[in-house]
Amino acid sequence: MTQALAGILISFVIAGCSASPPAAATVPATAASTSAGPSTVPTSGPTAAATAVIPVLPGESWIAYQCYDRCGGSFRIMLVRPDGSGNHWALPDVPGDQQHPDWSPDGQRLAFVVGGAIWVADVDGSDARAVYTCATPCYGVDNPAWSPDGKSIAFIRYDDVQGSGRAFIEILDVGAGSVRDVYQTDGPIFPFYVRWAPDAKSLVVDLQRYVDSLLAAAAETGGAIATLDLTVKKPEPHRLTDWALFATYPDWSPDGSRIVFSTLDLGARDSGNAFPDVSLPSDLYTIRPDGTALTQLTTNAHGSTLIRNGTASGPLSTQPTWAPDGRSIIFVQVDGTEWPGWEMASMLADGTGIGPATTSGYMFGTHPRLRPGA
Repeated sequence: MTQALAGILISFVIAGCSASPPAAATVPATAASTSAGPSTVPTSGPTAAATAVIPVLPGESWIAYQCYDRCGGSFRIMLVRPDGSGNHWALPDVPGDQQHPDWSPDGQRLAFVVGGAIWVADVDGSDARAVYTCATPCYGVDNPAWSPDGKSIAFIRYDDVQGSGRAFIEILDVGAGSVRDVYQTDGPIFPFYVRWAPDAKSLVVDLQRYVDSLLAAAAETGGAIATLDLTVKKPEPHRLTDWALFATYPDWSPDGSRIVFSTLDLGARDSGNAFPDVSLPSDLYTIRPDGTALTQLTTNAHGSTLIRNGTASGPLSTQPTWAPDGRSIIFVQVDGTEWPGWEMASMLADGTGIGPATTSGYMFGTHPRLRPGA
């Protein structure tokens, strides 16, 4: 693998740091509406108590999230209840860094990434196994997403082809173990994040554009949200947003009417991959699947303080996902001086009522997702 290709994959690791189920509890939100986020230091990350065995019962509401700096220097997938209780390491028996969790639609399993493999495990950590393993020329897989029927997982695969990048959107049949390519590209536009439409007929992806397929500068020239129609033989991305928006981390609403996404990926900021204008904020938006009704949910300030270099800044908003009932959005907010400042937050679907994702206060974490079926 070339150093440049490795750098691109690392930037998304740092960022870890993207049929309607029964209604679940809406993420709690405060009455005040602001994009500023918390003014106090967030709740500390997992302690020794977080490694204790805590039952995860059927029908209970939980948030799966990713933890790094405060988890002993390794990536761990954690579970916490929306009231802040029961915070624990979900997969203590799985070796290696654990990243980018996604719930199965029944809320009984988790899909996640460990090294060059897609894994699944029961919510109590049992029956953990790799269901897809990267092999040369593959150098990385990422961002698994369960299908609405729970039978398949979509994900992104990256290949190194004689120093040039190649990316695939793949769909894995979990039971059969078979994989089919949905989309392939040799760049310089690459997919990095994928999610399903609730009717399973389409995928939404973010596309990130670079100078060339070698990714030599490791710098984006644009980013957009696109959909892929799975009902046709050879799907091609249908772009919904302008490249200049640098859109990323899309998630489809449970009723299929809207797609939420963020702009100017924080992982790219942290890894030093410059945008043309780094003073632009990272904000949350929604858009209809036909590309209409683009709506800005947060309005974070412009300014040079948004250049992140070992010091938290902001406010910045990223990694939005819908609550299973579609009434609220859980996301990551950066604000304040404590590095790295990744705090789990929530808002109502119209962007009002921003507050902590847990009623006990702001907690450190990334890639939060509410459990369906609760």
